[in-house]
Parts: sequence; C-alpha cells; structure tokens
Amino acid sequence: MYNIIYIVPSLKNKGPTKQLIYLLANLNKTLFFPTIISLTDNIDDNICSELKLNNIKVIKLNQNIIKTIITPSLNKNLTATHADIIHSQGLLADWIVFRLFKKFPHIVSIRNFPYQDYPLKFGHIKGGLLAKIHLQIIKSLNNRITCSKSTAEKFYNNFGLKAETVYNGVDLFHFKPLNKEEKIKLRKQLSLSLKKKIFITCSNLILRKNIQLLIQAFNQVKKTNSVLLIIGSGSEHKNLVNLAKGNLNIIFIGAINDKTNIIEYLQASDYYISASFAEGMPNSILEALSCGLPCILSDIASHREIFNLIPNGIILFDNNNLEELISIIKKVEKAEKFLYTPLSKDTLEIIKSKFDGKQMAKSYQEKYIKVLSKNDKL
Repeated sequence: MYNIIYIVPSLKNKGPTKQLIYLLANLNKTLFFPTIISLTDNIDDNICSELKLNNIKVIKLNQNIIKTIITPSLNKNLTATHADIIHSQGLLADWIVFRLFKKFPHIVSIRNFPYQDYPLKFGHIKGGLLAKIHLQIIKSLNNRITCSKSTAEKFYNNFGLKAETVYNGVDLFHFKPLNKEEKIKLRKQLSLSLKKKIFITCSNLILRKNIQLLIQAFNQVKKTNSVLLIIGSGSEHKNLVNLAKGNLNIIFIGAINDKTNIIEYLQASDYYISASFAEGMPNSILEALSCGLPCILSDIASHREIFNLIPNGIILFDNNNLEELISIIKKVEKAEKFLYTPLSKDTLEIIKSKFDGKQMAKSYQEKYIKVLSKNDKL
C-alpha cells in the first residue's frame, strides 16, 4: 500500500475541495492510503463530515503560513506518515512542495491560469505578482496536471510548459436529472414558481464571475416570465444586491454548503447561466449538465472546450455583449412554454464518459502509479 499526502491550503467548501472529495471517495483504498494536510484549520463542517465518513485522516496545521515554512511540523507529519507521493493543489500548497519537498515524488494539480485568475481576484499589481510567483513554482515542479485542455494549452502557448490533463469529475449518483413530475414536486418544496422559467448560477460573488452582466440582462427582461437564482456569497454581494434592487425575478439564495440542497436547486431549474471571464473547468457547470440542464455560457476557452464536447447542450455568448445575452434569454423563454425537457440521453452519456468522478479518480491513480514507477517506488 502506498501513502499519498494531499497538501491543500484549506478545506473550504470550494471547487478544488469538491474535486479532492470526489477523488478520495473513488480512490482504490486497497492500493493507496490517503492523508490530507491542511495548511490552515479553515475546514468546512460538511467537508469534515464527508472525510470522516470515508475514513480519511486530516492533519490541520493551526499556524500561519510563514510559520509553516520555517518550522519542521510538515517534515514531522510527512515522516510520521511515511509519504510515498505528495499531491498538492493551490498556490500555497505548491509553494510548500517547492520549498520543502521538491525531491519527493509529487504531482501538482493546476486548476486555473494564474495570469487570468489572480489579477481579477487580487487586483492587477498584487494579482500579477502572485501569478508570477506561482508560475515560477509550477515551472520548477514535475508532473503538472491541469483540469482542462484549454488551461494546458495556455501554459504551453505562453510559457512552453507541458502539462497533462485530467478533467474534473462529478458525483453522477447524486447529480442527475429529474422527470417533469419530480421537478414540479421539488419546486413546490423549495417554494419556486411553477409557471416561470428558472435560470440558475452558482459561484463566488466576485468580479471574475461577471454576475453583474447577468443581473443587467435580467433587469432588462424583468417583465418577462423568467427568474434568476443566484447561489453563492462573496465580496461583490452588496453591490450585486443593489444592482438587482426592485427586480423580484432575481433571487439571492446565498451560500449553500449542503451538497443535497445545491443538487435540489439545480434539479429544480431549467437552465444554467454563467458570464464568467475566466475558469479552469467549472464544477458548477459540469454538475448542472449532469442534472440535465442546458447551459448558457460566456465564450471563454474552458466553456468552449465543454461546448466542443457537448454542443447540443450549450449556447455561447460574448461576455461583454449585454444585448446578445438579453436576446438569448428572450429566445430561450419563447422556445418552451413549460418546464424544459432535460438533455438527451446521448448528451448525458457524453457527460458520463468525460466527467464521471470515478473516471477522474481512475486517471489520477494511473498518474500516481506512473510517478511511483519513475521513482522506483513500485
């Protein structure tokens, strides 16, 4: 049995943590023994419960990042667990591997393109500096794995860095379509309209996600028969609420940490919509597609990649063109009078073949075996 150490910045209920949960849930426990080292004690209660349910050991470092770098606590934990391979994800975790464990067999998961993501998240100066630092770290580490081919292409085209791709996975047992009767029942349970078309978006409420464009569009069509559900929280929440003021067809649900509730809102909706400026391989869109929702997405690289795989389930639009988005919403609203029929079985089969969490875990296990074999660990 091989000991895998997963080093993560935190275990907040975010996309990268979801992917780690899916990976661990489908990991071959007769071959691999996983341990998570969280660099902070910021752990979501629901995530903690899921990890306990799967008997995953979690080590929390209750100290700041600088102290982590200059103290031997990580070395002690890795020695105690007899690590055979380290798997990191995120800037801080990759930095730790770069500084302390570069000679260990390791894999680094890359879930964004730093020069797009960080300036939008932290501002141009701080974000540009963090992107430069992360790029240097990624350059120095082996076995780079991106969550989308479009992200891998950006690293290669801009910096000549090669990376393999393992698509993000979805829990297809839980994220699945409902029939019309089940959908009506669920809408009643959630106190949602039975007569209106429901569009949904799930994301952090930050500038990069471009939620303001969605609100501007629905403000223009507020007299129509469509509702926009916004699930999530973030720094732009107050600004977005003010922008939507007076529009009863825009509903802020807030952050939802319970996976069951997220699934229910997706299953109760008709369409998923995103105007994001940049993504790696967005979990929420894969989950929405798995629930049978057609998606209206901004024309960015990762969305185009999904569109090329599932063209019958996606409409693309220019995320700087408000009029185009308004036109699409109006056309979609007129297309059907009642609840939308879920995506076809053929389309759902494509989703299953490309984005199943079990397939994602299998692909990572193959990478682990490859790295261990290179380092004479087998």
